[in-house]
Amino acid sequence: MPPERASTTSAALAELSGELRKVARPGRAAAEKAYLKSDLELWGVMVPDVRRIAPGPSELLAIEDRQDRCDQQEHDLVDWPGDRQ
Repeated sequence: MPPERASTTSAALAELSGELRKVARPGRAAAEKAYLKSDLELWGVMVPDVRRIAPGPSELLAIEDRQDRCDQQEHDLVDWPGDRQ
């Protein structure tokens, strides 16, 4: 993964985490953690909130497709020495 895409992905994940934390329910998280007997960090976010906030698979694919097209357009605009014949 190119560094610029990795930083974009990191920023998107940070934004998503922030939005999910806004609707976190600490009491629910504690109950989930006890029920699951888990050491994971749980936020207690309800499924309807996750569905409202998080992008679905089709949205993620559309974002990836747009990025790939932008990368190709950028490559096409640059006169790369290795591409000359």
